[in-house]
Amino acid sequence: TLDNGVTPLMAAVQKGYGEIVRMLLQHLLVDVNTTDMQGVSTLIYAIHVDEDNIDIVQQLVNHPSIDTSIRDEDGRTAIMAAAAKGDYDALKLLYEKDPNQIYVQDNAGSTVMHHAISNNQTDIIQFLLENTKIDINIKSSLEMAPLTYACLKGNADIVNELLKCPNINPNIKGRQGITALM
Repeated sequence: TLDNGVTPLMAAVQKGYGEIVRMLLQHLLVDVNTTDMQGVSTLIYAIHVDEDNIDIVQQLVNHPSIDTSIRDEDGRTAIMAAAAKGDYDALKLLYEKDPNQIYVQDNAGSTVMHHAISNNQTDIIQFLLENTKIDINIKSSLEMAPLTYACLKGNADIVNELLKCPNINPNIKGRQGITALM
């Protein structure tokens, strides 16, 4: 590993070197689940790359030893990173690999839904609402439900999608009794 805990695999992933990633993944001693000093996994590195990196994400997700539930120091998982970035293809791959990761909360109590809302990822929200049984009223540790958060972010499209859910509670209260309607 390098000084900051970055392994050769992580370095190749960061640079988008798919062929080098492929070669490293074929080596029996490469640990695909290692993390850097902040707990960031190789899979999260792949999602954070600026360019389209779906080939590398797919290589990692398809690796027989991959653990998609690894959390960074803030408790975030790869699927949360994909939701925040708006990486629909990566999110779908991760969901197909382990559907239960949709229901995990990070250290702040935020879910995949909260992470998607934080960056106005409407396509991700639609996927989650159409394909999962995510609790649409779940609150983060700041006691903020997704609808309240979407209202604070000012994204009318996401608010509209959330309001279409039959089990949405528009009156759910957060800290200090604030609702999405206030």
